[in-house]
Amino acid sequence: MNGSTKQRKEAWRMTPQSRLGVTAAAVFLGLSFNTSAVASDKLVRSAGDQEQVQFALTLPLNNRAVLDSLLQQLYTPGSPQFHQFLGSADFDARFAPTQAQYQALKSLASQYGLSVVNEHSSHTLLDVQASAATIRNVLGVQMQVKQRADGRQYFAPDRLQTMPFPLASMGAAAAALDQRPLDAQLIRRGAVAQAAVDAAARPNAGTEENGSYSPANIKTAYNLNGIQNGGTPVALFELSSAKYTDAGTYASEFGLNNPTLIQETVAGGTTTTTGSDEVMLDIEMVMAVSNPTTIYVYTGPNSSTGVLDTYTQIADDDHVNQVSTSWGECETSDGQSNVDSENTAFTKMVAEGISAFAAAGDSGADACTELDIFKELGVEDPASQPNVVGVGGTTLTTSSAQAYTSETVWDTSSSEAVLEHHAQRAGRVSGRRPRLRLLRLRQRHLRRLVRGRRHQRRCAAVGGVLEPDRQGPGQERGLCQPHALPDRRERDVLCQRLPRHHHRQQQQLRCGRRL
Repeated sequence: MNGSTKQRKEAWRMTPQSRLGVTAAAVFLGLSFNTSAVASDKLVRSAGDQEQVQFALTLPLNNRAVLDSLLQQLYTPGSPQFHQFLGSADFDARFAPTQAQYQALKSLASQYGLSVVNEHSSHTLLDVQASAATIRNVLGVQMQVKQRADGRQYFAPDRLQTMPFPLASMGAAAAALDQRPLDAQLIRRGAVAQAAVDAAARPNAGTEENGSYSPANIKTAYNLNGIQNGGTPVALFELSSAKYTDAGTYASEFGLNNPTLIQETVAGGTTTTTGSDEVMLDIEMVMAVSNPTTIYVYTGPNSSTGVLDTYTQIADDDHVNQVSTSWGECETSDGQSNVDSENTAFTKMVAEGISAFAAAGDSGADACTELDIFKELGVEDPASQPNVVGVGGTTLTTSSAQAYTSETVWDTSSSEAVLEHHAQRAGRVSGRRPRLRLLRLRQRHLRRLVRGRRHQRRCAAVGGVLEPDRQGPGQERGLCQPHALPDRRERDVLCQRLPRHHHRQQQQLRCGRRL
């Protein structure tokens, strides 16, 4: 093994599909970046001019076309570069922003009155701090103080920020201005009843109290006894501290390795223990399934900058083959610049041979309706990232000997009342086409969400609108109903615009094509 590549143990890997963080047009036009209102949070006040706000400046990776080609070869069996993964330093030398680019970013930040708080060796992320007045003058936004339903307050901008041309021209973006804390337990209160989640999660054939599954039961059900990781370290992404000695108690109770927990504190870490139960559950589940001897626990502040710092640090350290997280935020609430910056870190992990796994949430595509001002279906970030494996909950059924019998995806997000509410509301939002609110969300709800959005765009392309269709299986996407057509000629024009394979729309428009 040479100095520029490293071998990983054979494992299932994702096919990488990376996204560009900043387009050339956005770079030179200084376009604004995305931020999103959260319906359930209330405005407390405008931030005082002298209140200090921490956020991040980001730079895109270099040589992206070469990188995309390399990633494809790294994961293509038979390729000479198959699984010849890069080390962190080798990746940075080939694809990270150069020292000169990073220095130029720091110099511009200083000129605009931004103080550097934290730097990263990969040069993709620069943590800065400034007063609310400076941020208003530089990025054109008024910082506000908002409050979550649970009482936690945070800073957020009142509009989309606009990058000054000198920063935008070098590909820099501002991220993490919206500092809404992430959630650890991804059950969105109000979207799904807690009782429904509890019922779906309750085991009934395990050997422990109330039918709970022990680590041995889980290994038997999934046939894991012969494929333990042999001591390979695993990393966990956390935004809360915990009582880590509980891991030793758990190991003693079930005859597992008592792993060495290596605490990696990022950007000062955190002293809060509000998510301690989730942290220990993450650790104990890794112990139960893979029984490693070492677990790296990366802990950062529960803020937008803390999230970016922690993922970037995991990628820069390159200590493990797998990293897992149960923390997330609705993609629409996260902001495009945040999502792009996370994608940079996950892209580096893929090049290093690190598999990232993230909880998709306990409420499926309805998880974000509580937070979205338009009550639309959505997905959790980072589970929605192209270089991350999204993991959902299932109901496991086993025999009395804990042998695998069947498994079904949790079905706690379907509600006739919610569907009816969406259906009534679909036509009342000014300037918006009805989105895919009429699904009966069953086992493939996330895949249907993507498929349905394509269906909606096709319907809009011919001047139609979606209406509910619940007549039978396979019709859950809704029918594309045409607007009133004054004559046959206009109808024929619409039919000509419709691709030949769009049978459902053709049928509704009576295009006269034999199906």
